[in-house]
Amino acid sequence: MQLDFTNITDDQLIDLIRAALAEAVARGHETRVAAETSAMEAQAKAREEAAKIAAEAQAAIERERLAAEAAKTAATWEYKDRVGRQLSDLLRPHKAMELAVWSRGADKRIYVDGGGRRHNTIEYYHTGNQYKRPGYLGFMVAGLSITDAEFREITPALKQLLGELCDKWSSLRLPIPAYQPAKQQEVA
Repeated sequence: MQLDFTNITDDQLIDLIRAALAEAVARGHETRVAAETSAMEAQAKAREEAAKIAAEAQAAIERERLAAEAAKTAATWEYKDRVGRQLSDLLRPHKAMELAVWSRGADKRIYVDGGGRRHNTIEYYHTGNQYKRPGYLGFMVAGLSITDAEFREITPALKQLLGELCDKWSSLRLPIPAYQPAKQQEVA
């Protein structure tokens, strides 16, 4: 039997439940046990529904977190690719290189490729230390398609870009693709 309680208020429904339970107790043991069993089954069903809703809410939160994490990762790699291309356009390396932001305590530096600390094509001391002043930019043009004079010309833009990287990152590995000059379009 299906009863429709949609037209009564919450208070009226609670009063009806109390009255029905009191009547079940008054009718005897079997009716009371049946009423208690029905009440326990209803409570179990309500708990299951609440658990299901909580699990669905938790799953939605996790999906949002994963989507945000994926978007952040994509944005980070988009940024790294853009900066790598900027550095490639500035430095014009013969082969792919790697930039590394290095920090220890207050000391923050950038090394660009070259096969180790003593063979770097570029080293930039953002904060400086007891050996190098802040903003020091050392380089070897070996491996680059630019001259000493061209390097001095790009030094302000390069220092600004490297400084921004140091401000944004305390540790970073950034690929720099080999330079590929823009193809000249033929005039017909």
